[in-house]
Amino acid sequence: MNVTTSSNLLYNGQYANLTITVKDSASGNPVSGASLFVGVNPAGALLNISSNSLTTNSKGQANYEFQVLSTQPLIYTPNYLGAINMSVVATSSTSGVGPGLSSVLVNVLPHSVRMTTSS
Repeated sequence: MNVTTSSNLLYNGQYANLTITVKDSASGNPVSGASLFVGVNPAGALLNISSNSLTTNSKGQANYEFQVLSTQPLIYTPNYLGAINMSVVATSSTSGVGPGLSSVLVNVLPHSVRMTTSS
């Protein structure tokens, strides 16, 4: 299983998505109809997620859209470093296809910072 994100660096209010591709590890063929569950760590008010459950299409793919909230209480939490781990678990009823697990890290910042220098 492969999980990619449209952006690895996000700011408050931005939308992004995960593209999840599930293939049979033995044949390399796409797995249609695989059940997916997306988990987010740390949990909290950081990501506005519509649904954590998805199903792959005929190409073995699913798209998971999410939004970073406009106000994030987690940025004020001790030990929060701005990295969100988004993990995906895949299961399939297809004979011979076992479960899979994959993850991707997304960095979230409150707003962009522009640095200028003067001479």
